[in-house]
Amino acid sequence: MITRLLQNTLQQTLLRQPAVVSLGPRQVGKITLAHQVGEVQNSIYLDLESSEDLQKLANPLFDLATLKRT
Repeated sequence: MITRLLQNTLQQTLLRQPAVVSLGPRQVGKITLAHQVGEVQNSIYLDLESSEDLQKLANPLFDLATLKRT
């Protein structure tokens, strides 16, 4: 498995704040990084290009409380 350059930074950031957004060009490994960090830390992954995930955020207090952490 490839260790991403930002993996440690992302993990440390998640210890200080509950949410992060990953922005950048296509095909650079953002989703791969998110899944790798999710394997190490208890997390919820939401894809904001997914209409299903966007719908979950319509009522975040209800939906986020019921989501299964990965």
